[in-house]
Amino acid sequence: MEHPKSPSCRWRSSRSSIIACISIALFTDTFLYSFMVPILNRILEGLGNLDRDPQFYVSAVLAVHGLVSLFASPVIGHYSDKSPRKKRQLLLSLGGCLIGTALVAASRSLWIIFAGRCFQAIAGSGVWIVGLATVADAVGEEHIGKTMGIVMSFTSAGMISGPMISGLLLENVGYWAAWTVPFALLAVDLIARLIMLDPESSDDSSLRSLHLSSTSAPASPRETDETTLRDPDRLSKSTSADILDKEVQDLASPRAFYGFLLTDRRVLTALLITTISGSVMTSFNTTLPLHVEEVFGWGPSYTGLMFFCLEIGMVLGPVSGWIRDRFGVRNPAVLGMIAFAQLIWLLGVPGNESFPWASADTKGSAIYIFALIGIGAVSPFLTGIATFEVIAVVKQCQAENPSIFGPHGGLARALSMTDVAATVAMMAGPILSGTLHITVGYYYMNLIFGTSPERHR
Repeated sequence: MEHPKSPSCRWRSSRSSIIACISIALFTDTFLYSFMVPILNRILEGLGNLDRDPQFYVSAVLAVHGLVSLFASPVIGHYSDKSPRKKRQLLLSLGGCLIGTALVAASRSLWIIFAGRCFQAIAGSGVWIVGLATVADAVGEEHIGKTMGIVMSFTSAGMISGPMISGLLLENVGYWAAWTVPFALLAVDLIARLIMLDPESSDDSSLRSLHLSSTSAPASPRETDETTLRDPDRLSKSTSADILDKEVQDLASPRAFYGFLLTDRRVLTALLITTISGSVMTSFNTTLPLHVEEVFGWGPSYTGLMFFCLEIGMVLGPVSGWIRDRFGVRNPAVLGMIAFAQLIWLLGVPGNESFPWASADTKGSAIYIFALIGIGAVSPFLTGIATFEVIAVVKQCQAENPSIFGPHGGLARALSMTDVAATVAMMAGPILSGTLHITVGYYYMNLIFGTSPERHR
């Protein structure tokens, strides 16, 4: 016999409460990641004599986060899917984040900094994978795009506010006073995670009800078309057929699970788009400051404003999600890739001698700012595609066969694939852009980046 939940329990496990909790968690994670950028030089200076240039250690400390996440994500996804209790996993990840942040803040040696960053990387991967899986469990497919758009807006806000607050506090109130903000934010995050209850859809019964609803009411052609990057006919002949073929097979093992998803062209296309667009977006940290200083003579203040232009997507995130829910993924993604490619090329035009009408003395600065704003506006239509698609594929498979990926589903493992793709982009973007900028120049670097989305359209 089922007992009705109290009003407080219903509120704590409600969709709004879960979205708010995960949004705060992801804001905290991106805030802490970007908070390190301005303050890292001060930490390294406090360590005394270093045997190499400080820039080497800055790059190494920032890179270790991505390297650890690359290996931690599949492991976290595997163990997360073994239990429906996501709240416990979220609290464990927060504990790791607290330990990592304390180690970095109080570090007295280089190895302690690296250890702290490893804790932060593992905890960050945990909150992304488990958090997004929790949201996907709680939200219906008809609202997943809008919901993910809202959540991603909070991540952008954390990425923007982290270095701004860090630099401001470090300059005006000192080192330890600056660290009070991250720890206060972690305290708020802890309260939010304690308040939240696991959504009902995490239970095994939800998978059974999903199976019953799918067998009694098959998806309409329009619904199929709205949740795929591919043609609905091709989808019905591939993914659905594969699901039926796997009815008697166990896809819960890691090799079978990832092999099954990586043979789905929807998943591969979405992961490729995420990696390419993410690499381009992260490349700006390496090339933009130097380029605007060389071409326009802009200092740090103007450079900061240029990065702010890229974050217009923070406002447009919910809008892009609503468009996906209303019109599907494929058409907005194709149009977004076309616009993204043209804007990346346009970004390389100002300052190039082949385009005298876009020199620094004419309209070059206006064109550059316009291109950055355009890239920021288009990016929300590309950055969340992998998350949206893997959720759609996994839920469709589980609708056909609720136990196909194991008793607790496969959302966390699927989302670990998107975390790996984002991590690869975060690591590859600065390396590729820095190398191309030196070898072929800024214009041809952008031309190469601009042709990559077109090539995979």
